[in-house]
Amino acid sequence: MERQFPLPQSIRLKLYSRSSDLRHSSEFSETSEIRRLTAEYRFRTIRHDCNPKRWLDVGSGTGEFLNVLRDHRIEATGIDTIKASINSARARGLHAICTSIDDFQPSTKYSTITAFNVLETVADPVHFIRIVHRLLVRDGTLILTTPNLQSLSRALMGRHWYYYRPEQNSFHFSRSNLPLLLERNGFETRCCRPIAKPLLFAYSLRKMRNRYPWIDRAAVFFGVSPKHCENCLYHSTRVR
Repeated sequence: MERQFPLPQSIRLKLYSRSSDLRHSSEFSETSEIRRLTAEYRFRTIRHDCNPKRWLDVGSGTGEFLNVLRDHRIEATGIDTIKASINSARARGLHAICTSIDDFQPSTKYSTITAFNVLETVADPVHFIRIVHRLLVRDGTLILTTPNLQSLSRALMGRHWYYYRPEQNSFHFSRSNLPLLLERNGFETRCCRPIAKPLLFAYSLRKMRNRYPWIDRAAVFFGVSPKHCENCLYHSTRVR
């Protein structure tokens, strides 16, 4: 595991959240298709490992994953701290609440909780996992993704790895240490495997050219498909 030092102060995280509100309107139209494809892929990957009775999506953003759950007639609630994202989700008729997980007080517990690329952004991962544990019914399922510190892209890019974002990501985990974090806080890991993130070809090439021109040239030369497999998918069942 790697930790950013020093960790960002709470006020800086709040300012970043507000700046995300400002960026939201310009970026949403560009990335909405990618978000939709990613949400559909994630659901296909995890659907057979989950109890769909009551579902909470932490860091639900603009609601793409909530929308996929609704299409499959699954009752789901989403929470996020970015107001513009919550407003977009609500405009689509989705059940989304603007709150942090610390302030979230549901009336009943959940059978499944998902948290896609959230754990690396929180100030205290242990505290986050313990709250999630309290929100789950016994034998409930936690599914989370986080950037893989042992990925090939991290090895190639080193300190230029695109998940090194000091204003956003405070912690970085590997497939070997994240299960330990979960197991020490009431979970039993059922499986751990890479999960892909679909990317539109034009979007992928533009991002590579802007940030890593040499990687773009190498990808074109070797004919690499514009799909990332950087996140590890963790399935955990509450046992205590």
